[in-house]
Amino acid sequence: MELKYKTRAMSNPKGKPKVYFCCHPQDFDKYFEVITDEILSKQNCAIWYPANREAACEEEYQDDLKQMQLFIVPVTTAFLCTENRAVDVEVPFALENHIPVLPLMQEPGLEELFNRKCGDLQFLDKNNRDA
Repeated sequence: MELKYKTRAMSNPKGKPKVYFCCHPQDFDKYFEVITDEILSKQNCAIWYPANREAACEEEYQDDLKQMQLFIVPVTTAFLCTENRAVDVEVPFALENHIPVLPLMQEPGLEELFNRKCGDLQFLDKNNRDA
């Protein structure tokens, strides 16, 4: 599976920390630009994502994923409640390979379901206004 990348000003990704963005396919258009723009405003890294989000996983693809230093995951109802590669394959792959996963809660009230589905992972909740 071919991966694409996004960097500041689409500069060369060579030598930059590798971050992988994975999500439910229907969430990609809604969250990719917002989340990656915020990350790139704070960190000069390369954010990788699949060129075809529906393609099957391949060995070469898994080798690419092993190179990532962080997986970023927007957590939504669709991510948690419907079959998708992000929750069924990519997050477990990251955990099995000891790659940190940063779940970003996008909707309120998903904490309990997230913990049941993904285990005891810490997450950032944009809906939490605790000072």
